[in-house]
Amino acid sequence: MKSNLWLTIAAVAVALLACKEASAQGCSVSYDPSFSLWEDVSADATNIYTQVGIDGSGTMTVEGMCDLPYITHTAYIWNSVGSVGNSWVPTGEFCPDCYVSTEQDDIVPYDPAQNYTFDYEGQMWCNIGGEFFDVFGSIKISTTYGLLQGIISIPAGNVCVYVPACSSGTPTCGNPTGEDYVGEGGTCSAYSRGSFISALDENGNRECAGVYFQATGPGPCN
Repeated sequence: MKSNLWLTIAAVAVALLACKEASAQGCSVSYDPSFSLWEDVSADATNIYTQVGIDGSGTMTVEGMCDLPYITHTAYIWNSVGSVGNSWVPTGEFCPDCYVSTEQDDIVPYDPAQNYTFDYEGQMWCNIGGEFFDVFGSIKISTTYGLLQGIISIPAGNVCVYVPACSSGTPTCGNPTGEDYVGEGGTCSAYSRGSFISALDENGNRECAGVYFQATGPGPCN
C-alpha cells in the first residue's frame, strides 16, 4: 500500500552567458530555454520511494557566419533522503534544441521512529556558458500512530477512521483524522501507524498525505 503526493514545481529557466546569447562580428547566437522540475515521494511499510525529474526544451537561434564550438547541455539531479543520495547525479547530455526528459530514483529503508527530509534539486548546465537552470525544495516525512475512531460503510467496502494515538511526541501534520479504505469485506485494525508525507509550500502552508498500516497500540509520533 503506497501513498503518493505529487508536487510539481515549474520554472522558466534564465540562461546565462554564452548559452543565452553571444554575438560577434557577423555572428549572433541566442538561446531561449523553458524547463521545469518535478518530484514524487511515496512510502509503504518498509521503504520511502523518491523521484526527481527535469522536463523541458529550448531553442537556439544562430544568425550570420558563426564558427561555433561543440555545445552540449547536461542535466544534474540531487535526490537525497537521510544518508542516501547525497551527491549530484548527471542524468544525461542533450543538444541545445533537444527535448529533455530525465529522472533519478531512490529507495530508502524506512524506520517509522525516525523523521526524514527529502531534499531535491535540478540543474541544467551548458558546457560553454555554465548553469542556466536551478530549482530546489524539500519535503518532510514523519509518522503518526492512530486509534480507530469509527467505520464508515460505503457501497464498495469500509473506510476506517483513525485519530492520533501518540505515546509521545506531536504529529507533524497537527491532528489529522486519517481514513483508510479497506475495500469490500475488509476489516479495520484497532490501531494504525500512519506514514505521513508533509510538504510546506512557499507560503508556509502544510499539505499532508498518509498511508496506514496495522499497529498493536499507541506509539511515538514525530
